[in-house]
Amino acid sequence: MWYPQDGPKPTIVMKGEILNDTTFVILKSISKEGKIKLKNEVYHFKKFKHKLDSVSKFIK
Repeated sequence: MWYPQDGPKPTIVMKGEILNDTTFVILKSISKEGKIKLKNEVYHFKKFKHKLDSVSKFIK
């Protein structure tokens, strides 16, 4: 993941756990310098009725 900053954009390693087939959580981020930030960011996948492709309109 890259965060906008002045100058070069450093790579940040995000580590977490997969909770189930629709949910994962990011538990920490590690900077290039080794600085660790604890997090608790939960992400959920949503099921769509149809498969998206290059001709589909944006879904809100």
